[in-house]
Amino acid sequence: MSGWTVSRLASSSRPVFKLVENDRFGQFPFVYAIEGWDKFVIIDSGTGQHNLRAAVAQLNLRNLPYLIILTHCHFDHIGGVSQFVNEPDCLDVCISSANKTFTNGFELNSLAMAHPGARVSGFRVTRWLEDGEKILLDDADPENPEKQITVIWTPGHTPDSAAFWFPPEKRLFIGDTLYPFTAVHLDCIGSNVNDYVLTLQKLRRFVQAKSDPSAEAVKAIPATKPATGIDNNHEATIQSFVAVLGLDRESAQQTFSLSSLMQICDGSLETAIEFYLSNSESISVLCPPEPNIAASPSTQDSLPQGIRLSCGHVEENMAPSALGQAMDLMSFIQAGAVKAQHVDGEYGEFSVENFTLMMPLRPKWASHSPTADHSPTLQQK
Repeated sequence: MSGWTVSRLASSSRPVFKLVENDRFGQFPFVYAIEGWDKFVIIDSGTGQHNLRAAVAQLNLRNLPYLIILTHCHFDHIGGVSQFVNEPDCLDVCISSANKTFTNGFELNSLAMAHPGARVSGFRVTRWLEDGEKILLDDADPENPEKQITVIWTPGHTPDSAAFWFPPEKRLFIGDTLYPFTAVHLDCIGSNVNDYVLTLQKLRRFVQAKSDPSAEAVKAIPATKPATGIDNNHEATIQSFVAVLGLDRESAQQTFSLSSLMQICDGSLETAIEFYLSNSESISVLCPPEPNIAASPSTQDSLPQGIRLSCGHVEENMAPSALGQAMDLMSFIQAGAVKAQHVDGEYGEFSVENFTLMMPLRPKWASHSPTADHSPTLQQK
């Protein structure tokens, strides 16, 4: 599928797919597709550079009508909507109604203008979603909770951010609220630090109510031990490489040598991604797989039989304990225990463990701090 890397998520009771766009803007957004009972649901739509409609058509074997639901109005999530919105098989284009003015101002608020060549055209919302609303996946069985997606408003990254809960898979699609290894942005138009903390609390309460008690025993991102033959100095870059491209590490190592790729690219993540995408058909020849490599345990294999958080970038199977780690980070920032590692004007990058927030250096905390009732449990690295 030109421009897309497609995989089926493990243990899906209903077919659930992840599509990663190889876009020229370096966003690599995740699009998720769920085959419902009477409709084919698409969560987010990428940048619009590549033909999402053609890609999902190869997955929609029953030719079901499409329902587009969006986590927020940034260009790398709404750019592909125009490929569906005026077609007869598109039921609706849906997004949170939390701030219609912000969403309707997508020409500015989508951030497309900050990325030369990016365009958001033909974007039109036909259904506004309320907090707690149910999206039916089978109109003939409207009372069955296993055939519904629940809408959860999650403002913070943007005013119109939303998450979507899919019960059969115990999967919560959280958009850009949180993901590991690369900065989550609270420096966008409409971002709000206090709303973000309240959203983390809200999502944590939600997953605690829904999850298997054993789910929180697993770290947000399972520790990955370097495999035999891989330079330890490149291990962090390799983890980021497979995460950004949505690759299964064990499968990738059977096809080509990650160690050789890192050596060729001098350990540069950007160079490695570009080299891989430019030579995907010949990568096994350029970087032949090493024999007898003991592959690291994959994220999916390390997960409990509980809730999974599916992010808008980088990670589709994140454990709910990540929310607690993000809350810890916010508490450390407010207490002054974490300093910005990189400063850009009035904003800085703050990091603990695998998570980084790009946010104001001097946020205007609410009079009653949203982090006041949360006690950090992690040690700063």
